[in-house]
Amino acid sequence: MPARNDPVDLPRASFLIGRAWFVCMVSPVGVRWDGRDFPAARAIEQLSFETYVPRATRKIIHRGRRIVRVSSLLGCYIFVRFDRERDDWGVIRRPEEFGKGGIDGVHGIIRDIFGNPCRVPDIQVDRLRRAEEAGAFDFTRQSAFSPGDTVRITEGPFAGFIAKVRSASPQKRVRLILGNLGEAQVDPAFIERLGRAERFTLVA
Repeated sequence: MPARNDPVDLPRASFLIGRAWFVCMVSPVGVRWDGRDFPAARAIEQLSFETYVPRATRKIIHRGRRIVRVSSLLGCYIFVRFDRERDDWGVIRRPEEFGKGGIDGVHGIIRDIFGNPCRVPDIQVDRLRRAEEAGAFDFTRQSAFSPGDTVRITEGPFAGFIAKVRSASPQKRVRLILGNLGEAQVDPAFIERLGRAERFTLVA
């Protein structure tokens, strides 16, 4: 037997602990944009949970008029952030019989075969956020980047490099000038515009 003061190897959790992103399935009504938000996301946030619903914006013809429609990019799936060990995420479910408990329009958290919530890596949600901020899902406007913008590449083989935008168009890769390294096409989700006050030299 090990001495009393010897370190003991404790079993490690088979999953990451702490707050993380999970997927919740809702009804079509729950992700119908009401001009301010998506009803299901708002109802879940009222229970003190953080949500994220990537939005897609399109121009459509409705009753003979051209209008702008906002919809959920992922259909009936939204992201919810919580600590699976500490938070009472079980309240995020469909209403029970006679309407007791649950949230209207919410079917519940997606789980694996063992009944555990299916975690989404933070980096995947971060990429969606950056892509949305860059206008990748806004089909009504031009690219968020303009020729001449100074940007930093955040991911990929050129991560950390400073570059100039040569050309950009909506929903397409941005062509960057990388100094003496030439040019590269980068997904808009992998770059960020630098503020005017920031001055950097292009990579050699």
